[in-house]
Amino acid sequence: MVRRIGYVVLFWLIAAMLVFGVHHAMDPISANGASLTKVLAIVASALAYVKLTARNVTVQHALLVGIAWLALDIVAEIVMTFRFGGGWFELIGPPQHELLRDVMLLAWVAAPALFARGESYEA
Repeated sequence: MVRRIGYVVLFWLIAAMLVFGVHHAMDPISANGASLTKVLAIVASALAYVKLTARNVTVQHALLVGIAWLALDIVAEIVMTFRFGGGWFELIGPPQHELLRDVMLLAWVAAPALFARGESYEA
């Protein structure tokens, strides 16, 4: 259980660093292109998480991982806002770009579920 939580946090951290890097490199050039690249980074991290740590992940597990990733994003943005002042929106996007923000929120939650193998059924 502790190992699985560690993997969830590790692969979120990898995705968050990729998104942060893309934000600083591409947002000044193209917000739309940056958002697409951020989504691809999140999806790539989700694929790596599934392939390297949870090969037979269920949809329920994958969605729980996605929700955990989104919660970590929100906590990170709140902490950074308090630490540095002003708005800090690098991981889920600024509120001024509603559609791009919604796409980012959806990507964080849904990306791990894209690679789920099946559903778990309880009798």
